[in-house]
Amino acid sequence: MSCILRVSGMNLDVDACLADCKVAPYSVWRKGERRSANGKATETSGLRFKVSSADFSDRDAQVKDALAYFQSNHEWIVRLTKFPGVDTAVADFGFEIQPPYWA
Repeated sequence: MSCILRVSGMNLDVDACLADCKVAPYSVWRKGERRSANGKATETSGLRFKVSSADFSDRDAQVKDALAYFQSNHEWIVRLTKFPGVDTAVADFGFEIQPPYWA
């Protein structure tokens, strides 16, 4: 995925948040879970939502997809970002730049 919406918080109850979600997340994590190879426990809970599946080299399509996603889901996203325990809501874009690097 070239663009995701990541919502997280130190005290976010992801199960309660999921019950109120209009869109199913593609990824969920809970505070204290071990998510990485180093076994370090996460300090937050959160959810990730797919915003764009455009190619990493197609920045214009990513932006177009993101604008459409945020416009069509505006009310739900506002409610989601105000959900108790949400500390951050970030749109993460991944771009391929030349020579083949990622940003």
